[in-house]
Amino acid sequence: MKISIITPSFNQGEYIEQTILSVLNQSYKNFEHIICDGGSTDGTVDILKKYKHLVWVSEKDAGQSDALNKALSICTGDIIGWINSDDYYHSDDIFEYVTSKFTPQTNWVIGGTSKLRNHTVILNPYKTISKKSVFTNCDYLRSPASFYKHDMLKDVGGINKNLHQVMDYELYIKLFKKNYTPINFKKTFTVFRVHPEQKTNPNNLLQQFKEVARINFKYKLYYSLFKKSIKFFTQYIILKIK
Repeated sequence: MKISIITPSFNQGEYIEQTILSVLNQSYKNFEHIICDGGSTDGTVDILKKYKHLVWVSEKDAGQSDALNKALSICTGDIIGWINSDDYYHSDDIFEYVTSKFTPQTNWVIGGTSKLRNHTVILNPYKTISKKSVFTNCDYLRSPASFYKHDMLKDVGGINKNLHQVMDYELYIKLFKKNYTPINFKKTFTVFRVHPEQKTNPNNLLQQFKEVARINFKYKLYYSLFKKSIKFFTQYIILKIK
């Protein structure tokens, strides 16, 4: 069983080598790592050139979703994992563990996540991902800790290229709409790096909310929109006061 890891990248030269090594050092060796970089100018390309096992391209793209779809189009693995260029795998046994959990009937495996904040890894609270949890709460996802059957991602048409903040949220919805159900495990799969330049930050709050609202209207998830609206306006007011 072959794993394809896809990584979208743009000017993350400070972090991407740790991402690459967390894949390369996995004990399970039947994998490929595909990095689609958006034309970085910060030394990222020099790092990519160091690692002969990588499949990579560095060229202008239309953003993260475009890069993900580009990587998906050339994947040859049975299982797909998506790790961003400023995050990394928590330990070197993740692929071994994941492949042991996939059976012919398994389409989707989700593990636990953690955060790296001020050089300290903090485990995130664990909560099962289900159709109900996703359809009622857009803020609880574990996409970096998700592994998907390749055919399943093809079936839902990959990533929506018109989304730049919450493409993983719509992906989860599309999967559940097709009646795909994940198997959840408490083992921590990934480390999410908290830093000022990350996409998930207050500067992108309004764009995130607009995309979530579009998705909620599209799929008629009005309760989720109600909850997100309250949270957004609370955060917005707090930021304005500051």
